[in-house]
Order: sequence, then structure tokens, then C-alpha cells
Amino acid sequence: MKPVLLPLMTPLRLGIGLAVLSIALMIWLTAAALRSANQLPDPGPAPERQLTGSLAAKHAAADFRDAVTERARQAGMPGFPLEELAAATHFRREFSGRQLLKGGKKLTTHSLQLSAHRRKIWVGLEGQRVRLMHILLIVKNRTNRPLAYRIITRASRSCDKRAILRHNMFALGPREQLVRAECTGSGPFVVQRIETLSLSRLGYHFVSRLSPDAFGLSSALNDAHITGKLPPCRLLPQRLLARTLAQDANGWRDIIDFYARHDCDRYNFYAGYHWRAGRRELPALGPTTR
Repeated sequence: MKPVLLPLMTPLRLGIGLAVLSIALMIWLTAAALRSANQLPDPGPAPERQLTGSLAAKHAAADFRDAVTERARQAGMPGFPLEELAAATHFRREFSGRQLLKGGKKLTTHSLQLSAHRRKIWVGLEGQRVRLMHILLIVKNRTNRPLAYRIITRASRSCDKRAILRHNMFALGPREQLVRAECTGSGPFVVQRIETLSLSRLGYHFVSRLSPDAFGLSSALNDAHITGKLPPCRLLPQRLLARTLAQDANGWRDIIDFYARHDCDRYNFYAGYHWRAGRRELPALGPTTR
């Protein structure tokens, strides 16, 4: 019997064998990956996804409650109930038209009393001050609730040099009154529109934080505006506010109602928010923040 001779294992044959094995292994791994890709992942039970949304809403409500609690404490109202902030508010368009007011005359609406008076007031810089006659507007809240107010007037002449008297340019406390200078001289002025929105006690402080220039008024009025016990808003969406006020006849009402219910440092007014009669769920979040 002849001996069987095994083929000689050369480096070339060894390399070819390893290459064949590598190709086979790659084919097997690719097939396994394709089989796995065809299997859909387990979507998980629906109740868990619903619970996630519920928890997010609970966290938003808890954050809002904590922010309100802290601001109420700063305003000197510890224990302020969140329900009061969410309660219904009352909007009134108290007057629209042309009412001439001159010294000694009054205009009384449902919520406000306006009267005109003449008085000399110092104007100008230190060392260059002079006393000039002014026609003043005195506004009194006739109700027992805080009010946000908007009074649009037109002077009968240019009033570039009028005095700027410090007052709250957005809100009045119960039975509170303010004085603002309408123009130099003793000539009359015209009242064109009066609007009010009732406020909660904390809403009065929230609205007082707003800045006049965010409502299209001169930035020079910012220093004359009395913000009250809370600091001014750090940042407001001024372009959106300006567009809302210019394009929507109810824009002032909607903006004031939003900021009367929300801390302006945490929540921004958004297009689509509108005042409505009745209680509101808070916080009111825009579509992108829900």
C-alpha cells in the first residue's frame, strides 16, 4: 500500500483559505443583520406614553405654581391662592369717540373718573429748570378691584416739552388715582378711547412690571413708570407685541390678560392667545411649548 501524501501547506494556500473564510463570515453576518432589520421593535404599552404626557403636564403645573408662590411672597402676599389668578376677569371698552376735556371738566365711565386740571410744573434739567403751565389728567379707579387701564388722548398742540410725572402707566389699585401731564399750556385735550381689564391682586403686580416702550410708547417713559414691588420684566417680545397692538383691535386686552396671569420672566405672550370670559387653565402655553 502506497503512503498518502498530504498537500504541502504553502503561504499562498494559507492566505487563500483565510480569505475564503472571511468572505463566508461576512455573508453570514450580513444575512443575520437583514433578518433583524425586518423585525419591528416592540412599541411598548400605550398607557406608558400617555403617562409621560400626563407627567409633563404635572411638571409644568408644578413649575407654574412654584413661580406664582415666589412672586406672591415678593409682593407681600404669602399664601396667595392660585385660583384667584385663574379666575375670570372683566374687560370693558369704557369709552370710544371724541370727548373734549379742559380745566375743571370731568368724564365719568363705569370704572373710571377722568378730570382735567391746570397747574404749573417744573420742567428741564438741573440749573435750567422753568415752571410751565400744564394741563393735567387725573384718573381715579372707582371700583374696589385693581384695574389695568388704557386711556388714549390727543393734545391740541405739540407737547415735546411737557413734564413727565411718575405714575403706574398700566394699572390702578382699588380706589387709587394717578396724575399725568397731557400738555404744556392750558388748552384742552381730546379723550379718544378708554379700556379697562379687572385684575387679581397679584395680577396688578404682574401687569405693573411691563415696560412702556414695549407698548409703542417713548422709552423716556420707562424711568417714569412705577413698577411697584416686583422688578421690571427682563425681556419682552416687543416685535410681537407691536404687531398685535397694530393689527388687532383687541390686542391690548389680550396682551394684558396674558401678563396679568403669568410671570413675564418665565412665560412669553404668543400669537393666538386671546382673553375670554370665564376661568382659565394655567399656565397658558403656546403651541411650541406644550
